[in-house]
Amino acid sequence: MRVARVATDRHSFGGGGRVAVRRLIYFVLACAPLPIGVGCGAGVETQRHPDKVFGKREADLREYIRRINAGEVYHEDKRGYTVPQFLIDAGATVVKKQDDGCIVIFFDFLPTDAVPELWYSERGFDPLPAGLQARKRRPFFHWQPLAPDWGYCKWDQ
Repeated sequence: MRVARVATDRHSFGGGGRVAVRRLIYFVLACAPLPIGVGCGAGVETQRHPDKVFGKREADLREYIRRINAGEVYHEDKRGYTVPQFLIDAGATVVKKQDDGCIVIFFDFLPTDAVPELWYSERGFDPLPAGLQARKRRPFFHWQPLAPDWGYCKWDQ
């Protein structure tokens, strides 16, 4: 008898009453963040580190740049070059070649973060290429040389 009474009791979710509504609200508030967190990328790194990608995959990056310069990588005018899987895994979204020959790898970021970029310049960075000069005029600009022909840039509005 007690089991049947509990199912229709006002304290259960389906029984109605203020207590049932309150419990339902607590249940939703307690459990809703779980699927939202999982669905929105819980465990996904939101701060990308192109400098660490360079440190770990320098040989792969150099080979990728060699292939771009040799014309072996597919290119679309608006979208840039095809991004290899190891860069996609690191958060790279777009690879473009600047007018001055620099190749820029853009990484994903949140609107509140600075824009992370990995730069390659065959002639080096002294003086800075035009694209970096333009970014340097932004309110926030950080430049970190990684090698004579590679560098890491972060900038923000």
